[in-house]
Amino acid sequence: VGARAPHVWIEPGKSTLDLFGKYFVLVLSNSADINIANQFKSIAIELKIPLQILELNNPTTQAVYDRPYVLVRPDGHIAWSDFEIKKEIKQILMQVVGY
Repeated sequence: VGARAPHVWIEPGKSTLDLFGKYFVLVLSNSADINIANQFKSIAIELKIPLQILELNNPTTQAVYDRPYVLVRPDGHIAWSDFEIKKEIKQILMQVVGY
């Protein structure tokens, strides 16, 4: 947390770094649950936090983003990451934006 999010090629000519800059990005890899991602998106809308979801399904990219849930700030720094959701999603989002 606090470090810059790693660069990973998603497809030729498109990197994860290309997705950072306007929105928070929830990077999903490994065993991430899409239902949890949808909850993040729903709560982000409620809180008026711009959020995009990025699923990394390639084993090479999953090795770089070693946790299933990585929330990246618009400036490209990791705001939060974990192997599972240990507290309420709303609390996580409010904390990372300073509410």
